[in-house]
Amino acid sequence: MSSHCRFTINGCDVGLWFYSQSEAELLAMASEPDRMMLECKGYSNSVRRSEWLATRILARQMGVSGDIVYSQHGEPMLQNSDTRISFSHTTGAVAVAKSATLTLGIDVEQLKRTFAKVLGRYASEQELEWVNPQNQQQMALVWCAKEAIYKMQGNTGKVFATQMNLQQVSPLMQEGETIAHVEDNGQWMPVSIYYKFFNDYCLVLAYRGV
Repeated sequence: MSSHCRFTINGCDVGLWFYSQSEAELLAMASEPDRMMLECKGYSNSVRRSEWLATRILARQMGVSGDIVYSQHGEPMLQNSDTRISFSHTTGAVAVAKSATLTLGIDVEQLKRTFAKVLGRYASEQELEWVNPQNQQQMALVWCAKEAIYKMQGNTGKVFATQMNLQQVSPLMQEGETIAHVEDNGQWMPVSIYYKFFNDYCLVLAYRGV
């Protein structure tokens, strides 16, 4: 069983794929299987190779063309293109976002992840006032928002607990938008946040104008 979801949020093209294919099945689906097999050989773990393949298959299905390269901080980029891309993967799911007009970052996580164990390390003091450590959706939303912001900013050193703050979301819906703020050279800058819960997963897109 596998399923796709694709939608557009304010100029960002977003794709989400819940997949169950094996590594061999994913290779058979790839547009350039020989090349992809060579490129993913650097990953010794079959699960990681499958995530890598699924991400690129989804990206190609979304019209992402050209060579995908990485910055020194591990940020995926399209070579010789102004289109910005962001990838995320977790057990059984991969997500891709792209935009020609916005900077962006995307994150998807399983809700069953043990967020409570590290809540104090990634949530700000303000967030700890409204996040319930028994509420998996709230904890996942804050985590995913900060991961997405981190990617949006090029995977460069922002401290989750002290330099990012997500505005309280109340009531928390299955899908919605809110605002986060990120400290940048002493100023707190707004970032738009879109979120959606899919069964046992949380998806977050962070974006703002170029």
